[in-house]
Amino acid sequence: MESYAIIASQPESTLRELLEHESPQVRLHAAWALGLSKGQEFLGDIASRAGREPSAGVRQHLMIMLAGGRGKAAIATFAALDPDALVRATACQYLARLVEPSDLPFYDVLRDRAEHDPEDDVRCAAIQHLRADAPAAVRNRVLKGFPRGSLESQKAVAGRLAAWSETPRALLGALTGASSDLLVHALGLLRERSTPIPWADLAPHARHHDAAILLQIAHLLRGAPERAPVTFWASIAGHWDTFWQTSPETQEMLVGALERALAQVVPGELPAEVRQHLADVRRHAETAIRLGGWGSFFLEEWYEISALLNSPETAKTGRFESPVGRLMAQLILVTPDYDGLTQEELLEESGDWLR
Repeated sequence: MESYAIIASQPESTLRELLEHESPQVRLHAAWALGLSKGQEFLGDIASRAGREPSAGVRQHLMIMLAGGRGKAAIATFAALDPDALVRATACQYLARLVEPSDLPFYDVLRDRAEHDPEDDVRCAAIQHLRADAPAAVRNRVLKGFPRGSLESQKAVAGRLAAWSETPRALLGALTGASSDLLVHALGLLRERSTPIPWADLAPHARHHDAAILLQIAHLLRGAPERAPVTFWASIAGHWDTFWQTSPETQEMLVGALERALAQVVPGELPAEVRQHLADVRRHAETAIRLGGWGSFFLEEWYEISALLNSPETAKTGRFESPVGRLMAQLILVTPDYDGLTQEELLEESGDWLR
Protein backbone atom coordinates (compact mmCIF):
# COMPACT_ATOMS: atom_id res chain seq x y z
CA MET A 1 0.00 0.00 0.00
CA GLU A 2 3.06 2.29 0.24
CA SER A 3 3.31 2.86 -3.53
CA TYR A 4 2.49 6.48 -4.36
CA ALA A 5 0.54 5.47 -7.47
CA ILE A 6 -1.70 3.18 -5.45
CA ILE A 7 -2.21 5.72 -2.65
CA ALA A 8 -2.88 8.62 -5.05
CA SER A 9 -5.65 6.59 -6.73
CA GLN A 10 -7.67 6.41 -3.49
CA PRO A 11 -10.70 8.64 -2.84
CA GLU A 12 -10.29 11.74 -0.67
CA SER A 13 -11.87 10.13 2.38
CA THR A 14 -9.34 7.27 2.27
CA LEU A 15 -6.46 9.67 1.75
CA ARG A 16 -7.45 11.60 4.86
CA GLU A 17 -7.55 8.39 6.84
CA LEU A 18 -4.11 7.51 5.55
CA LEU A 19 -2.77 10.77 6.99
CA GLU A 20 -2.94 8.96 10.33
CA HIS A 21 -1.28 5.77 9.08
CA GLU A 22 1.61 4.38 11.18
CA SER A 23 4.00 4.48 8.20
CA PRO A 24 5.65 7.88 7.58
CA GLN A 25 5.94 6.99 3.88
CA VAL A 26 2.20 6.37 3.60
CA ARG A 27 1.39 9.60 5.46
CA LEU A 28 3.68 11.54 3.14
CA HIS A 29 2.22 10.03 -0.05
CA ALA A 30 -1.29 10.75 1.19
CA ALA A 31 -0.39 14.36 1.93
CA TRP A 32 1.18 14.82 -1.52
CA ALA A 33 -1.85 13.27 -3.21
CA LEU A 34 -4.25 15.56 -1.33
CA GLY A 35 -2.06 18.59 -1.95
CA LEU A 36 -1.94 17.98 -5.69
CA SER A 37 -5.66 17.39 -5.94
CA LYS A 38 -6.92 20.11 -3.56
CA GLY A 39 -4.31 22.81 -4.11
CA GLN A 40 -4.66 25.95 -1.98
CA GLU A 41 -7.71 24.49 -0.33
CA PHE A 42 -5.48 21.96 1.43
CA LEU A 43 -2.84 24.51 2.56
CA GLY A 44 -4.34 25.03 6.02
CA ASP A 45 -4.54 21.27 6.53
CA ILE A 46 -0.85 20.93 5.61
CA ALA A 47 0.19 23.48 8.22
CA SER A 48 -1.95 21.83 10.86
CA ARG A 49 -0.70 18.36 9.89
CA ALA A 50 2.92 19.52 10.03
CA GLY A 51 2.41 20.68 13.60
CA ARG A 52 1.29 17.18 14.64
CA GLU A 53 3.59 15.15 12.38
CA PRO A 54 6.11 13.12 14.43
CA SER A 55 8.48 12.35 11.52
CA ALA A 56 11.05 15.03 10.76
CA GLY A 57 11.41 13.68 7.22
CA VAL A 58 7.71 14.09 6.58
CA ARG A 59 7.72 17.59 8.08
CA GLN A 60 10.55 18.51 5.76
CA HIS A 61 8.45 17.52 2.74
CA LEU A 62 5.48 19.40 4.15
CA MET A 63 7.66 22.56 4.14
CA ILE A 64 8.08 22.09 0.40
CA MET A 65 4.32 21.74 -0.02
CA LEU A 66 3.73 24.87 2.04
CA ALA A 67 6.23 26.73 -0.15
CA GLY A 68 4.28 25.63 -3.24
CA GLY A 69 1.23 27.33 -1.73
CA ARG A 70 3.31 30.35 -0.61
CA GLY A 71 2.42 29.70 3.03
CA LYS A 72 5.08 32.03 4.37
CA ALA A 73 3.62 32.47 7.85
CA ALA A 74 3.45 28.71 8.48
CA ILE A 75 6.95 28.16 7.08
CA ALA A 76 8.31 30.94 9.31
CA THR A 77 6.87 29.19 12.36
CA PHE A 78 8.69 25.96 11.56
CA ALA A 79 11.89 27.84 10.70
CA ALA A 80 11.86 29.32 14.18
CA LEU A 81 10.47 26.53 16.32
CA ASP A 82 10.83 23.07 14.79
CA PRO A 83 13.03 20.86 17.00
CA ASP A 84 14.74 19.22 14.02
CA ALA A 85 17.60 21.10 12.34
CA LEU A 86 16.88 19.63 8.89
CA VAL A 87 13.31 20.89 9.04
CA ARG A 88 14.42 24.34 10.22
CA ALA A 89 17.01 24.49 7.44
CA THR A 90 14.45 23.51 4.80
CA ALA A 91 11.97 26.04 6.16
CA CYS A 92 14.64 28.78 6.10
CA GLN A 93 15.60 27.87 2.55
CA TYR A 94 12.06 28.25 1.21
CA LEU A 95 11.18 31.23 3.36
CA ALA A 96 14.26 33.08 2.08
CA ARG A 97 13.17 32.40 -1.49
CA LEU A 98 9.60 33.55 -0.89
CA VAL A 99 9.97 36.73 1.17
CA GLU A 100 9.27 40.06 -0.52
CA PRO A 101 11.19 43.23 0.38
CA SER A 102 8.20 44.37 2.44
CA ASP A 103 8.04 41.13 4.49
CA LEU A 104 10.16 42.53 7.32
CA PRO A 105 8.79 40.22 10.06
CA PHE A 106 9.82 37.20 7.99
CA TYR A 107 13.28 38.70 7.46
CA ASP A 108 13.48 39.01 11.25
CA VAL A 109 12.89 35.25 11.52
CA LEU A 110 15.66 34.56 9.01
CA ARG A 111 18.01 36.97 10.76
CA ASP A 112 17.35 35.33 14.09
CA ARG A 113 18.10 31.88 12.67
CA ALA A 114 21.22 33.14 10.92
CA GLU A 115 22.58 34.65 14.12
CA HIS A 116 21.34 32.33 16.84
CA ASP A 117 20.48 28.87 15.53
CA PRO A 118 22.78 26.26 17.13
CA GLU A 119 23.13 24.32 13.85
CA ASP A 120 25.46 25.48 11.10
CA ASP A 121 23.23 24.16 8.29
CA VAL A 122 20.33 26.26 9.52
CA ARG A 123 22.39 29.44 9.85
CA CYS A 124 23.73 28.85 6.36
CA ALA A 125 20.29 28.23 4.81
CA ALA A 126 18.88 31.41 6.34
CA ILE A 127 21.34 33.50 4.30
CA GLN A 128 22.40 31.41 1.32
CA HIS A 129 18.98 31.55 -0.35
CA LEU A 130 18.12 35.21 0.23
CA ARG A 131 16.87 36.95 -2.89
CA ALA A 132 18.72 39.61 -4.81
CA ASP A 133 16.09 42.20 -3.80
CA ALA A 134 16.54 41.69 -0.06
CA PRO A 135 16.35 45.07 1.76
CA ALA A 136 19.62 46.95 2.22
CA ALA A 137 19.29 46.65 6.00
CA VAL A 138 19.19 42.87 5.66
CA ARG A 139 22.21 42.78 3.36
CA ASN A 140 24.19 45.03 5.69
CA ARG A 141 23.33 42.84 8.66
CA VAL A 142 24.53 39.76 6.80
CA LEU A 143 27.76 41.51 5.89
CA LYS A 144 28.29 42.70 9.46
CA GLY A 145 28.15 39.14 10.77
CA PHE A 146 30.55 37.75 8.17
CA PRO A 147 32.65 35.61 8.41
CA ARG A 148 31.67 33.22 11.18
CA GLY A 149 30.66 29.60 11.54
CA SER A 150 32.22 26.69 9.73
CA LEU A 151 34.20 27.10 6.52
CA GLU A 152 31.31 25.67 4.48
CA SER A 153 28.92 28.16 6.08
CA GLN A 154 31.31 31.02 5.40
CA LYS A 155 31.61 29.97 1.75
CA ALA A 156 27.84 29.85 1.39
CA VAL A 157 27.44 33.34 2.83
CA ALA A 158 30.29 34.61 0.64
CA GLY A 159 28.36 33.33 -2.37
CA ARG A 160 25.33 35.35 -1.38
CA LEU A 161 27.37 38.49 -0.69
CA ALA A 162 29.25 38.20 -3.98
CA ALA A 163 25.95 37.99 -5.85
CA TRP A 164 24.73 41.32 -4.43
CA SER A 165 26.06 43.81 -6.97
CA GLU A 166 26.90 46.61 -4.54
CA THR A 167 28.95 44.60 -2.07
CA PRO A 168 32.28 43.49 -3.69
CA ARG A 169 34.23 46.25 -1.92
CA ALA A 170 32.51 45.58 1.39
CA LEU A 171 32.96 41.84 0.95
CA LEU A 172 36.68 42.23 0.31
CA GLY A 173 36.92 44.44 3.38
CA ALA A 174 35.14 41.85 5.51
CA LEU A 175 37.58 39.19 4.29
CA THR A 176 40.54 40.90 5.96
CA GLY A 177 42.09 38.30 8.22
CA ALA A 178 39.96 35.48 6.78
CA SER A 179 41.38 32.01 6.21
CA SER A 180 43.19 31.33 2.95
CA ASP A 181 40.57 28.77 1.92
CA LEU A 182 37.73 31.27 2.33
CA LEU A 183 39.65 34.05 0.59
CA VAL A 184 40.47 31.86 -2.42
CA HIS A 185 36.80 30.84 -2.66
CA ALA A 186 35.47 34.39 -2.38
CA LEU A 187 37.94 35.78 -4.94
CA GLY A 188 36.90 32.98 -7.29
CA LEU A 189 33.27 34.03 -6.90
CA LEU A 190 34.18 37.60 -7.80
CA ARG A 191 36.07 36.31 -10.85
CA GLU A 192 32.88 34.66 -12.10
CA ARG A 193 31.09 38.01 -12.03
CA SER A 194 33.68 39.66 -14.32
CA THR A 195 33.23 42.99 -12.54
CA PRO A 196 36.31 45.28 -12.53
CA ILE A 197 37.60 45.70 -8.98
CA PRO A 198 39.87 48.62 -8.04
CA TRP A 199 43.39 47.68 -7.02
CA ALA A 200 42.90 49.49 -3.70
CA ASP A 201 40.27 46.91 -2.75
CA LEU A 202 42.50 43.98 -3.70
CA ALA A 203 45.77 45.33 -2.33
CA PRO A 204 45.30 44.22 1.31
CA HIS A 205 44.91 40.61 0.14
CA ALA A 206 47.84 40.80 -2.27
CA ARG A 207 50.19 40.79 0.72
CA HIS A 208 49.48 37.09 1.23
CA HIS A 209 52.21 34.60 0.42
CA ASP A 210 49.63 31.97 -0.52
CA ALA A 211 50.09 31.16 -4.22
CA ALA A 212 46.39 30.32 -4.70
CA ILE A 213 45.31 33.74 -3.39
CA LEU A 214 47.80 35.58 -5.58
CA LEU A 215 46.65 33.62 -8.61
CA GLN A 216 43.01 34.56 -8.02
CA ILE A 217 43.99 38.22 -7.76
CA ALA A 218 46.04 37.91 -10.94
CA HIS A 219 42.98 36.54 -12.73
CA LEU A 220 40.89 39.45 -11.46
CA LEU A 221 43.50 41.81 -12.92
CA ARG A 222 44.03 39.98 -16.20
CA GLY A 223 42.12 42.52 -18.29
CA ALA A 224 44.15 45.44 -16.94
CA PRO A 225 47.30 44.30 -15.11
CA GLU A 226 48.57 47.86 -15.05
CA ARG A 227 46.08 48.48 -12.22
CA ALA A 228 48.47 46.61 -9.89
CA PRO A 229 51.97 47.84 -9.01
CA VAL A 230 54.92 46.04 -10.50
CA THR A 231 55.79 44.69 -7.05
CA PHE A 232 52.63 42.56 -7.14
CA TRP A 233 53.70 40.94 -10.39
CA ALA A 234 57.13 40.43 -8.84
CA SER A 235 55.44 38.50 -6.03
CA ILE A 236 53.64 36.43 -8.64
CA ALA A 237 56.99 35.60 -10.22
CA GLY A 238 58.16 33.94 -7.05
CA HIS A 239 55.43 31.31 -7.43
CA TRP A 240 55.57 30.67 -11.17
CA ASP A 241 56.95 27.20 -10.71
CA THR A 242 53.57 26.43 -9.11
CA PHE A 243 51.47 28.44 -11.56
CA TRP A 244 53.12 26.91 -14.61
CA GLN A 245 51.66 23.55 -13.64
CA THR A 246 48.15 24.95 -14.06
CA SER A 247 46.18 25.47 -17.27
CA PRO A 248 47.64 26.89 -20.50
CA GLU A 249 45.20 29.78 -20.12
CA THR A 250 46.69 30.64 -16.74
CA GLN A 251 50.24 30.38 -18.09
CA GLU A 252 49.42 32.73 -20.95
CA MET A 253 47.71 35.19 -18.64
CA LEU A 254 50.63 35.31 -16.22
CA VAL A 255 53.33 35.70 -18.85
CA GLY A 256 51.35 38.36 -20.67
CA ALA A 257 50.63 40.22 -17.45
CA LEU A 258 54.28 40.27 -16.45
CA GLU A 259 55.27 41.53 -19.88
CA ARG A 260 52.81 44.39 -19.51
CA ALA A 261 54.08 45.05 -16.00
CA LEU A 262 57.61 45.29 -17.37
CA ALA A 263 56.40 47.91 -19.82
CA GLN A 264 55.39 50.08 -16.84
CA VAL A 265 58.97 50.47 -15.67
CA VAL A 266 60.42 51.12 -19.13
CA PRO A 267 59.56 54.46 -20.75
CA GLY A 268 58.20 54.24 -24.25
CA GLU A 269 57.93 51.15 -26.42
CA LEU A 270 60.02 48.11 -25.49
CA PRO A 271 63.03 47.76 -27.80
CA ALA A 272 62.73 45.05 -30.44
CA GLU A 273 65.56 42.99 -28.91
CA VAL A 274 63.78 43.03 -25.53
CA ARG A 275 60.55 41.88 -27.11
CA GLN A 276 62.45 39.08 -28.82
CA HIS A 277 64.10 38.08 -25.56
CA LEU A 278 60.73 37.93 -23.82
CA ALA A 279 59.49 35.69 -26.59
CA ASP A 280 62.48 33.41 -25.97
CA VAL A 281 61.64 33.35 -22.26
CA ARG A 282 58.14 32.20 -23.08
CA ARG A 283 59.44 29.40 -25.27
CA HIS A 284 62.05 28.14 -22.80
CA ALA A 285 60.21 28.57 -19.50
CA GLU A 286 58.35 25.28 -19.57
CA THR A 287 61.56 23.34 -20.25
CA ALA A 288 63.30 25.14 -17.40
CA ILE A 289 60.54 24.19 -14.98
CA ARG A 290 60.76 20.53 -15.96
CA LEU A 291 64.47 20.65 -15.23
CA GLY A 292 63.94 22.48 -11.93
CA GLY A 293 65.28 25.80 -10.77
CA TRP A 294 62.56 27.95 -12.33
CA GLY A 295 63.20 30.79 -9.91
CA SER A 296 66.89 31.07 -10.76
CA PHE A 297 66.12 30.71 -14.46
CA PHE A 298 63.59 33.50 -14.24
CA LEU A 299 66.00 35.88 -12.54
CA GLU A 300 68.80 35.07 -14.95
CA GLU A 301 66.49 35.99 -17.82
CA TRP A 302 65.64 39.24 -16.11
CA TYR A 303 69.33 39.96 -15.79
CA GLU A 304 69.66 39.58 -19.54
CA ILE A 305 66.67 41.86 -20.07
CA SER A 306 68.25 44.45 -17.78
CA ALA A 307 71.41 44.41 -19.87
CA LEU A 308 69.32 45.20 -22.91
CA LEU A 309 67.42 47.96 -21.14
CA ASN A 310 70.34 49.72 -19.51
CA SER A 311 73.62 51.18 -20.63
CA PRO A 312 76.63 48.84 -20.90
CA GLU A 313 78.23 50.54 -17.91
CA THR A 314 75.19 49.89 -15.73
CA ALA A 315 74.92 46.30 -16.89
CA LYS A 316 78.57 45.64 -16.07
CA THR A 317 78.11 46.82 -12.48
CA GLY A 318 75.27 44.36 -12.00
CA ARG A 319 72.95 47.15 -10.87
CA PHE A 320 69.86 48.52 -12.58
CA GLU A 321 68.55 52.02 -12.89
CA SER A 322 65.87 52.94 -10.40
CA PRO A 323 62.52 51.35 -11.43
CA VAL A 324 63.98 48.16 -12.89
CA GLY A 325 66.37 47.87 -9.95
CA ARG A 326 63.51 48.02 -7.49
CA LEU A 327 61.73 45.30 -9.42
CA MET A 328 64.81 43.07 -9.42
CA ALA A 329 65.31 43.56 -5.69
CA GLN A 330 61.73 42.52 -5.10
CA LEU A 331 62.09 39.47 -7.33
CA ILE A 332 65.08 38.24 -5.36
CA LEU A 333 63.18 38.52 -2.08
CA VAL A 334 60.10 36.63 -3.26
CA THR A 335 61.74 33.86 -5.28
CA PRO A 336 61.81 30.61 -3.27
CA ASP A 337 65.26 29.03 -2.77
CA TYR A 338 67.01 31.71 -4.77
CA ASP A 339 70.59 30.38 -5.14
CA GLY A 340 70.20 28.68 -1.74
CA LEU A 341 70.70 31.97 0.12
CA THR A 342 69.58 32.58 3.69
CA GLN A 343 67.12 35.37 4.46
CA GLU A 344 69.95 37.67 5.54
CA GLU A 345 71.88 36.91 2.36
CA LEU A 346 68.74 37.54 0.30
CA LEU A 347 68.33 40.94 1.91
CA GLU A 348 71.97 41.80 1.17
CA GLU A 349 71.69 40.57 -2.42
CA SER A 350 68.48 42.49 -2.89
CA GLY A 351 70.04 45.62 -1.46
CA ASP A 352 72.87 45.43 -4.00
CA TRP A 353 70.38 46.20 -6.77
CA LEU A 354 69.27 49.38 -5.08
CA ARG A 355 72.69 51.00 -4.60
